[in-house]
Amino acid sequence: MENNTFFGNQYGVYLQDSKNSTVLKNTFFRNGIWLDEGCGKNLLINNSIEESKFIIGANCWDNIMFQNRVSNGEGISIACCGGNNLVSRNEIVNCSNGIDIYDVQARTVLRDNIIIGCEKGIYLTFVFDSRVYNNTISNGTTGIFLREDCHDNELSNNTITASNESGIYLLDYSADNRIYNNYFNNSINVKAENTKGNIWNTTQSPGTNIVGGPNLGGNFWADPEGTGFSQVSNDSNSDGICDLPFQINGSDFDYLPLARPPFVTGVDLEVTIRIPEPK
Repeated sequence: MENNTFFGNQYGVYLQDSKNSTVLKNTFFRNGIWLDEGCGKNLLINNSIEESKFIIGANCWDNIMFQNRVSNGEGISIACCGGNNLVSRNEIVNCSNGIDIYDVQARTVLRDNIIIGCEKGIYLTFVFDSRVYNNTISNGTTGIFLREDCHDNELSNNTITASNESGIYLLDYSADNRIYNNYFNNSINVKAENTKGNIWNTTQSPGTNIVGGPNLGGNFWADPEGTGFSQVSNDSNSDGICDLPFQINGSDFDYLPLARPPFVTGVDLEVTIRIPEPK
């Protein structure tokens, strides 16, 4: 299904128990795409959806949503009981939620998405064993929201800025999630209620971190005023890790918060070689 325009229908494209279908380069206005009940191994690529939503419904496995644009609607939703779906390099703008996943208990990967101006950038409810990385989330209410016993998920290499309420919000016993190498720059970076036992850093190891430092460790904690923990803390040995841990809440710590990399004055290495003109 390629290069079609759908306007104002209840559903633009609705697939049930479909396998190995491709929905490519279509335009949807006030309708969208819905995969339902057992859809698997479908490709949804380069579609544009305005004022509607993109849904992967119940019991759907191994679908790929790649390089789509969803704007001014309800974003991308993934419903219960499926898994191993990939949501990658999509642009989601001014939607109620950017990417919303509910009751998914097998690996789903959300990576390299750009989410702007959505109430919740990425919203996980009762989700296990998913991977959320390399996403850029800005100008929403909450960057990433985990609730209702979300656990054993990995959140890394995400950039979350200018959230009105919090960069990340953990609620309702969401625990044992691994959250590291993220860049937070929000007035409030973390809210956590009825939750503890999340892991806020990986083992320190050589490698370029999200702010260009020489070691991987925890997260970079900034705020718009320039007074965030990572912005003002000392890094006495210049290893890219703050000298002191950062307390997330009463029991959780980022033991290896990332430090601001040292400022390096630019050096002009351009050399102009002039060859004398023959006389």
